[in-house]
Amino acid sequence: MQEQARSPATLTPLVRTKLLIPAAAASIPRPRLTPLLPAPPNMTLTIVSAPPGFGKTILLRDWAAAQPYPVAWLALDEADDEPARFWRYCLAALTTALPAAHHTLAPLHRAALESATDEIIAGMINAVLAAERPVVLVLDDYHVITDAAIHAAVARLITHRPPLLGVLIATRTVPPLPLARWRASGQLREISASDLRFTAEEAAALLQETLALPLTAPQVAALNARAEGWSAALHLAGIALQGALAASDGAGFAHDPMRVDVFLQTFSGQHRDVMDYLSEEVLRHLPEPLRR
Repeated sequence: MQEQARSPATLTPLVRTKLLIPAAAASIPRPRLTPLLPAPPNMTLTIVSAPPGFGKTILLRDWAAAQPYPVAWLALDEADDEPARFWRYCLAALTTALPAAHHTLAPLHRAALESATDEIIAGMINAVLAAERPVVLVLDDYHVITDAAIHAAVARLITHRPPLLGVLIATRTVPPLPLARWRASGQLREISASDLRFTAEEAAALLQETLALPLTAPQVAALNARAEGWSAALHLAGIALQGALAASDGAGFAHDPMRVDVFLQTFSGQHRDVMDYLSEEVLRHLPEPLRR
């Protein structure tokens, strides 16, 4: 076959960085959420669903980095909302986690181009069974997927997956998957925004230790309450407070609890840094009428 007659999809290389677990960075340990994540011998399906800024990816990154078994990581984006591309990336992620399965999974890339999803699902399941070791497939930012055929095939994969295969889905919205059925059968674990909200102890670890702010316990509690446990808002508030204290006139006000109290009284969802974050991560994704 001449090159100009080949399908363009066969010529498109995969972006390998999408298959890497994000690099570790300073984060707040959250061991209270660990029991909700997959663990042998029964590698469950876990849905982590929350708006942006609640620390979904950070939670999964820290968990994945600590696992003794392979984690197949896939960071999805809008371009992956197409069956052939989506399944090629899933195959590549699983191959990265299970290199010995390369000979089984590599031929399935052509099946992806031909929309032979049943063949792909069978191949992925058989590869996990042949590996005889636990593995978790992480689908980060699954909310970018809107294609009904992809959702249907993902549901089939989850329904027929072996106990050794765990699936972790991080999403901003509840995915259109048969969650009620899996929930009723005990196959589903869920982590929501309410679970991800920072506790007083986690807020103190961020503000007092990571950001080194001179806050009292009541001040930490007040700021966490203002941010409603939203980790992004809490972090942004902490950075803003650092700036406010640094801008003090040098007469010792930077450690004056009164200045902190003034900041806490004025901080709200209208704070510039929080609004910038909302504009960048939330509002720009909405249709124009809803954004207005």
